[in-house]
Amino acid sequence: MLYEEQYTQALETLDNLLEIVGEDESHPFYELLDTLGIMIAAYEEIHHSVDDVVSGDVLRFLMDEHQLTPSHLPELGDPKTVSELLAGKRELNVSQIRALSKRFKLSPATFF
Repeated sequence: MLYEEQYTQALETLDNLLEIVGEDESHPFYELLDTLGIMIAAYEEIHHSVDDVVSGDVLRFLMDEHQLTPSHLPELGDPKTVSELLAGKRELNVSQIRALSKRFKLSPATFF
């Protein structure tokens, strides 16, 4: 992705793919979703660099800003699962990214 316009289109495509694929890792477009997420992350690392922020840090920031506890995020799983995400013991999956993107009105790429 060489240009900002392509980056913007890729983000829109990622959002659309998340709507189509959902949680179905066997969906024919799942690999495309994963690859596009990796490409977007690589582009952002070069052009929109933010100092090594990991998804757990983003989640922690959002929880702090909205005064949430792990029990306030049932869409991510039980409180133990949320705590493991925050601690970096687990990675966010596609359905969790989709839920967070929808809840906080953020691009899914925020969590890659």
